[in-house]
Amino acid sequence: LWARGLRPYGIDASPAAVQACHRRGLTGVDRGDVTALPYPDARFDVVCINDALSHRDVPEAAALAELRRVCRPGGAFLVTDVAGPELYGRHDRAFDGARRYRRDDLLSRVRAAGLTVLRHNHHNVALYPAVRAVKAVKNRLGLGDEVDQAATPPPLDTLLRGVLTAEAAWIRRVDFPFGVGIMIAGRREA
Repeated sequence: LWARGLRPYGIDASPAAVQACHRRGLTGVDRGDVTALPYPDARFDVVCINDALSHRDVPEAAALAELRRVCRPGGAFLVTDVAGPELYGRHDRAFDGARRYRRDDLLSRVRAAGLTVLRHNHHNVALYPAVRAVKAVKNRLGLGDEVDQAATPPPLDTLLRGVLTAEAAWIRRVDFPFGVGIMIAGRREA
């Protein structure tokens, strides 16, 4: 974004996440609350809420109202979050996840906030079958109380990047009925 002359801003509730951003030179990131953004009305041309609405301490309606408030009329928005209530498990609980969404449920919440939806789809579609199988086995056997945050081995990382890059081309043309996540793009009308 910087290379295109854009000035991104961001907030995160986690001090550790903010510090990690600052170490990477992302100085426009501050600690904050998605339901009480520290910006004036109609401040931004584009507003994103990424994987925050599903958290236990985030009232969805308040967060989406804030998105609408800080997005200028005619501005764009992107909301992404976790999909598939059937995938809910220990990993979600470990990161304070309260829910995973069905597409229609998240769409209705976004529309109820007075936002116009232009496009929506699932993402991480190719990984969904494997994620569902692993979660089902772990949940059934009571495994996985610990959360593995180890770095992905480079060969696996390269493979996953290739899968997600290929999927990105398909997402523009295919409406996927399932996926590990959901994305909703649109605009704030006047």
